[in-house]
Amino acid sequence: MKKRNLLLMFIALLFVLITPVKATNTISLVCNQTTTNTTTCKIKLNIDEIDDITPIDIYFSTNDLDVNINAVGNSSTNCGSSKCSITSIQSGENIVATLNITNPTDKDVKPTIQIDSTYGKDSKTFTLKASKKSVTTTTTTTKVKSDNNYLSSITIDGEEIENFSKSTTKYFVDVENDIKKVTIKAKAEDDTATVSIDGPKSLNVGDNEYTISVTSESDSTKYYKVIITRADEEESSSTEIKNIKIKGYKLNFDKASKTFHLNIKPEDTELDITVKLKDKKASYEIEDNDNLKDGSVIKIIVTAEDGTNDTYRIIISKKSSNVIPIVIGLLILLAVIVIIVLTIINKKRKNNKNNNKAKQKDIVKEKQEKENIKDEKTIEMPAINKSEQTHNINFDDEDYNIPYDNDEEEETRILSYAEEKELEKANKEEDEKTSMELDKALDNMLSFEYESDEDDE
Repeated sequence: MKKRNLLLMFIALLFVLITPVKATNTISLVCNQTTTNTTTCKIKLNIDEIDDITPIDIYFSTNDLDVNINAVGNSSTNCGSSKCSITSIQSGENIVATLNITNPTDKDVKPTIQIDSTYGKDSKTFTLKASKKSVTTTTTTTKVKSDNNYLSSITIDGEEIENFSKSTTKYFVDVENDIKKVTIKAKAEDDTATVSIDGPKSLNVGDNEYTISVTSESDSTKYYKVIITRADEEESSSTEIKNIKIKGYKLNFDKASKTFHLNIKPEDTELDITVKLKDKKASYEIEDNDNLKDGSVIKIIVTAEDGTNDTYRIIISKKSSNVIPIVIGLLILLAVIVIIVLTIINKKRKNNKNNNKAKQKDIVKEKQEKENIKDEKTIEMPAINKSEQTHNINFDDEDYNIPYDNDEEEETRILSYAEEKELEKANKEEDEKTSMELDKALDNMLSFEYESDEDDE
């Protein structure tokens, strides 16, 4: 069995070795750089039958290359701007064509070469240096330098000098004494010229000379002079006050006014005043700043450098501490209260008097009623003669008990005296009550006056 298997394997191996193997068709591109700007590429084919060969197309990624194709044998080439074709290729493994690629430009390039056929594709990318450098041609022209050294303008603190002319090289300018510094600028008529200014940094009283140099492109210089005259210092006539400060108070200061109003405390009789003048060379003096009262006027006399005087006034308003108006008011109030109390007392007295009169009338009336009762008990008797009056009347009979003396009048007198005592007692009580009410009213008034004084304090 084993021998049989070995025999079969041997037969199969012989069959494989005897069977012809068809060669693989391939195409390749081999490139070698010969110089910095030239590369040689060869196209190689490995094919069996010429009939199966189709044209080989060659593509270039740039049109700026110089390409020279040398076909082998009977092969032919056909090239366009960016493509070449090779036909009539002989069979066999050989080199179909050789490509010599050169960079003719002045810039480095990195082209890609690609071949394409039915048997495959291949491509190569390489760098070709520039074959020539760009040449810059410089033409030198000699320019005539400008001789223009004129100024087109001169300005002082932004204002152009009056009646300026480029041909006039000297100018005079006057300024006030308070101008201590100026800025001078000059502009050249030709942009190629240069300008420089030389002179004092600050102005002195009198003449101050500034020199302006204008140098042309051709190195010729023209000089301009500006003489600035600063006026002499004059005595100031300023009496203006910048501010007034008063310790403990805030004055409503207004520069446009010369009269001010200030409300101060009653206990203040003098103020601590500080005056700030606009002109440091001016002086001031304060008058009437003592024993201040309501309506007092403090004077601030300002003297300018040239002797000019001006007066500022501060009118004082003071919270009144005078007790006279308060006392007068309290006296008026007291008088009103007294009048009211007296009116009440008089009214009560009048009422008491009226009550007493009414009581007296009642007593009199009661007395009359008693008398009338007694009169009703008296029996009216007929007239009799003296003998009858002497012998026939029984004086022990109660019905005939006729008073013969002044006892009734005595009884009436005693009753009137008791009533009078009672009336005196009632009047006395009324007077005491009225006096107590008056004292109470006066106490209330005095208490009110004391509280008013405390409030004023």
